[in-house]
Amino acid sequence: MENKYEFFIAGRARNKENILKICDLFDKYNISYYCFLKNEDSWGYGNESQTPEEKQKEFESLGLKNEIVLNLFNQDLEGERSSKNLLLVLPAGKAAHIESGIAYGLGKKCYAIGEYEATDTLYNIFEEIFSNENELEDFLGKYTISKKIDMDNNIVDTLINDLKEPMAELNNIQLTQLNFLRDELNYIINNNIKDEKKIEKTFDMLVDLLYWFGEEIEDLYFELVNYSKNINIDIANDYEKIYTEIINEEEWNNARRKQFK
Repeated sequence: MENKYEFFIAGRARNKENILKICDLFDKYNISYYCFLKNEDSWGYGNESQTPEEKQKEFESLGLKNEIVLNLFNQDLEGERSSKNLLLVLPAGKAAHIESGIAYGLGKKCYAIGEYEATDTLYNIFEEIFSNENELEDFLGKYTISKKIDMDNNIVDTLINDLKEPMAELNNIQLTQLNFLRDELNYIINNNIKDEKKIEKTFDMLVDLLYWFGEEIEDLYFELVNYSKNINIDIANDYEKIYTEIINEEEWNNARRKQFK
């Protein structure tokens, strides 16, 4: 299931004031979350004039299979399933602890904030238990940075993957041109061609391929350089210098391009 929220905030309704302060921290860092208190107007019971204690007592008077209870159960469970992590705000009741266990069982990272009553082995399901809001805020700041880095890395990975297919097609085109130049060079040498314009044109095409294949075509390139020198064509020395300049300039680019081949 795709995560709709970064965090599921669990706690007891009687701890409403502290939980809403925690929600404010998540809002500050623009981190998405699900909190049951944010749906208070749609609970189906209680009114604005009631204290958290009074409202909770009214809820506890409802039957376990009451439609309101079942709706809230399904709503909160869906919110938990749709969240990447869980934060338990202590002190918390049995329901919030059960929600923590569900999150852990679903493979989500669990955190808590506040003091727990006593040491319990099962509190080890939490990656970290923050002592206060300052510790939590420090964590959320780092979490935001880490999330941005992950997003940037995903964008880069996506771009690289998107480029692989067109780069592979371009590589095939360049290979076709390279095979043509091999045939052209064999024709020039085997037939002792001395047409300087034709040789210069072949050099220019080889230079274009240097930017793609680099030192991989060194033998082919210098075969034409040496042939040109043997028949006293002056441009041979110029193209020899061009080779060195391109290879030095393109050394790091060649290594990068190989990722797409």
